Amino acid sequence: MKTILKFDTGADGFKFMIYVLAITAVIVLGAGIYFIVTNF
Repeated sequence: MKTILKFDTGADGFKFMIYVLAITAVIVLGAGIYFIVTNF
């Protein structure tokens, strides 16, 4: 958890945070699409 919380290390930390948010968004979108497809 310390590596995720440590995103205040300049540009590298900012890029890492963007990557984490992008991956999370993709996972959420994938789960949402899967949920819709399986239920409707």
